[in-house]
Amino acid sequence: LHIRRATPHQPLLTGRRVSPTCAGLQTSVQDWPGRMKLWHVGVPPSGPMDSLHSRLANALVGNASDAAVLEFGLTGPTLKFHCDCLVALTGAVFEASLDGAPVPWNASFAVAGGQELKLGQVDSSTGVRGYLAVAGGIDVPLYLGSRSTFPNGNFGGYQGRYLRPGDSLPIGASPEGLKPLALPQGWREKYAGAVHEPSGEDNTVVVGVLPGPHANPDYFTDDAMDVFYSSPYQVHYNSNRLGVRLNGPRPTWTRTDGGEGGSHPSNVHDHTYGERRQQQQRQDTCCQAV
Repeated sequence: LHIRRATPHQPLLTGRRVSPTCAGLQTSVQDWPGRMKLWHVGVPPSGPMDSLHSRLANALVGNASDAAVLEFGLTGPTLKFHCDCLVALTGAVFEASLDGAPVPWNASFAVAGGQELKLGQVDSSTGVRGYLAVAGGIDVPLYLGSRSTFPNGNFGGYQGRYLRPGDSLPIGASPEGLKPLALPQGWREKYAGAVHEPSGEDNTVVVGVLPGPHANPDYFTDDAMDVFYSSPYQVHYNSNRLGVRLNGPRPTWTRTDGGEGGSHPSNVHDHTYGERRQQQQRQDTCCQAV
C-alpha cells in the first residue's frame, strides 16, 4: 500500500486550451442544469445564474445545451486562446475586444490561436452576468454529474474555485466547418423579456413573482404582501451566487413566533429550498439563486 498526497485536478497542457491572463470578477465554469437532485444531502445545483443565455451561447457555437461555459459578473476576464476555435458571448453586455478589435455580442465569432479576448466592464442597464461558450465546451471533469463550480464547497469546475490568472482550461473537441451565427433581431428581447421588463427608472427592473406556501395569511399579513408587490428593493452588496440580499421594507407577520422552528416568526422547522425563491430570513429578504 502506497499513500501519497492528493493534488487538485490539473488538465493536460494540450493545444486545445484557454488561459485567463486577468480573471475578472467571479469567473467560473458552469453548466446547465447543474448538479441536480442533491439538495437532500446539502449540495445545491450550482449552474448558470442565467440559464437562458448560457444555453444560447452554446447554441451559437454548435454545442449541446449542457456544455460547460464561463460565467462572469460586472467585470469580465481577459483570455488567451491557444487554438483556433469558435466563441460566443451572451448575457449582459460587456466591453469586448479581440486583439483590440470589437467583437459582436449575442453572436459567435472565430478566434485564432494566440489571440487575446478582453472583456471589460458591464453595461449595468443590460444585467450583471455574461457568458462565454467555446465550440467543444470547457472540458473540466464531471463531479457528481456536473461540471459546475460550487466555490463554497470547493468542488466542481476548475479546481472547485473561481478562475485565477495562469489557469489552463481544456477545450473539448468540436466538429469541423462551424460557421459564426447571430441571434435573430429582436429574439432576445422577446423571450428574455418574458420574465422581467425594464421600468422607466434607471437600473430598475420589474420582476414577476408568484406566492409560495409560506405567504399570506399563514405567515405574512395581507398588508405585508401588498407592500412586497408594490415596493422597490435594492440589491445589497453582501450578495453572491447562492443568494441575493435585498434592501427594502420589513414585513409584518401574522404569527408571533416560529413554533417548533424557533422564536422568530420567519422560522420553520424544515422545508425544501427552491431555486429563484424569495426567502424571508428574520427581517432580511433574500432571493435563493444557485
